[in-house]
Amino acid sequence: MAHTFLSQLNALCGRDYWDGEAKQWRIDENEFSATLALVNTIKPRNEMEAALAAQMVAIHLLTMKVTARAIRDDYDTRMASTAGKLARTFAMQMAELRNGRTRKPTTRQSIKVRKELHQHVHYHDDRGARESGGQPHGRAARAADKCTALPSPQPGGEPVPLSCDEGQEPLQAARR
Repeated sequence: MAHTFLSQLNALCGRDYWDGEAKQWRIDENEFSATLALVNTIKPRNEMEAALAAQMVAIHLLTMKVTARAIRDDYDTRMASTAGKLARTFAMQMAELRNGRTRKPTTRQSIKVRKELHQHVHYHDDRGARESGGQPHGRAARAADKCTALPSPQPGGEPVPLSCDEGQEPLQAARR
């Protein structure tokens, strides 16, 4: 883990000179020492904080390079905007590092799940369904059938027939 971490920090640094014997570029040791010093200043307590510290060093170095280019190129607005975003990112990382260290342990949230059963019962009154062609709201279910009959002019005392029963078809269902 340490080897990987150091090689990542090494990749951040610029190349200072060509080593003819090793046939490779050598890093700028002053810049590498500065990156290590910056990581050491943060004093990471675990691997995650060390990774955040390395990322903060990378953001800092990139911010300095982009800012220098923005100033050198007659205040290039795109570079200046990018430098501002990088600086804001560095500040947010610093705040997160501070908050992560001072944050108190959170309380555990407990959720209780209860299962409740309930039942709906529907009653259908289909009295007279046979008489009205299978419709539950036929003659047997009419309000007039639940009332007392009117006195009849007939001597046998039969109830007065309803006018809708004589020669008329039942009403059609309402349109939706």
